Amino acid sequence: AGVPAITRLEPRGVQRGVEVRLKLVGSNLAGLTNVTFHSPKLTGALLPDAKAGEAWLKVTAAPNLARGSYELSVKSAAGESARVKLHVDDLRQATDPAKTETLPVSFWGTLEQPGKPVEFSFNGVAGQNLVCDLAAERLGSKALNAMLTLLDARGRVLAVNRGFDGSSDALLVHRLAATGRYTVRVSDLQYMASPEHFFRVSVGELPVVTGVFPLAVRADAESEIQLAGENMPAGASAKVKAGAMGEVSVPVDAEKFRARKEFKVLVSTTAELVEAEPNDTSASATTMQIPGAANGRLSKPTDADHFRFDAKKGQRWVIETMAARRGSPADTKIEVLHADGRPVERLWLQAVRDSSVTFRGIDSNNPDVRLVNWEEMEL
Repeated sequence: AGVPAITRLEPRGVQRGVEVRLKLVGSNLAGLTNVTFHSPKLTGALLPDAKAGEAWLKVTAAPNLARGSYELSVKSAAGESARVKLHVDDLRQATDPAKTETLPVSFWGTLEQPGKPVEFSFNGVAGQNLVCDLAAERLGSKALNAMLTLLDARGRVLAVNRGFDGSSDALLVHRLAATGRYTVRVSDLQYMASPEHFFRVSVGELPVVTGVFPLAVRADAESEIQLAGENMPAGASAKVKAGAMGEVSVPVDAEKFRARKEFKVLVSTTAELVEAEPNDTSASATTMQIPGAANGRLSKPTDADHFRFDAKKGQRWVIETMAARRGSPADTKIEVLHADGRPVERLWLQAVRDSSVTFRGIDSNNPDVRLVNWEEMEL
C-alpha cells in the first residue's frame, strides 16, 4: 500500500470538551498505526476496522483549547500523510439537515450539487438578535459566492446576505419577531458545487466584533479601543500599546467575543482627536489640532460631523478621509465651510449635455451603473 492520504474529515469541526467520532476519507487508510495531533490539547486514538478509503478516530479537544483550526496527520508502515485541519469551536456542531436544532449551534454542510442549496432548521425565540455567521473562505473551502437566507416557518424570506466587509463569507443579522421554527439556507450565486465547497454557519445570539473605534492612535502611548458589533456588552473595549508609526493589532478576547478577522489601527505621530458630540453643525464643531487627524462616527443616517481648525490665506491644504481603506462601510464626503457655515466654493458644475443612467446591467454579479452618452459629459 502507498502512503496514506486524507482528502476530508467528517465532520470537519468538533466541539471542545466533547468526545467525537471522526471519519477520515481518503486513500491507503487501511493498516494505519498512529494518529498525530499537532496540538497538545487535542487527544484521541484510531478505531479498528479501517478500510482503504476510510478510517475512524475518536477525538477530544480540551475545554480550554482556543477556538480555531488545528492539524492532524496519520501514519502507516508506508509513511505519514499530509496534515489536514480540524476546526474547534465552543458551540455544538450539527451535520444533520433533517433535525431541528436549539440555539446556539454551528451547522456544517457541503454544496455538492449545482443549484441545490443546503438548509438547516432551528428553534428561535421572539426578541433574539440572531446572528448567522457563515465561514467558508476562512476555513479553506473552495471559493463560494455564498448567499445566506433566513426563512420563517411559512417559508417567507426574512433576511438575505451575500457577503460582508469585502469577504464572500456572509454575515446575516436579524431580530426575531416571533417564537417558532426558522430555517437558514445556504446557496451559491454562481451554482458552484463540489465535495470541497464546504461551509459552517454559526447561529445564535453570538457576540460578534465587526469594527473598532477609533481607527488610529498616538504613537508611543497606550490607548483604549472601543469594540463595535452585534450583541456586544456596553463599554466593550480593548487596550493597545502603540510603538512607532505604522499599525498595531487590537487584542480581541476570543473567549468573550467572536471576530471574523484581525483588527488593526493606525499608529500616528500627529495629534489624534476623537470627536465630541454634538458636533452636527459648524457652530458646535470639535476643535482639532493642525497638522493632525480627527476620528468620528456617523451614527445615524442624517449625522454629519464638523471639525474646526485655523488656516491662513494662501495656504494649500490636503484634507482626506480614511474609512473604506480601514474597513468602514462609510461612503464619506468632505465639505469645507467658512466660520459662519457657508461652503468654501472650489468649482461650480452644472450638467448641460444630454445623458442618462441605465440600470439594466445591474444584477447580483454586477453592481455597476452605466452612464449613457458619457462622452457628452467629458468637458
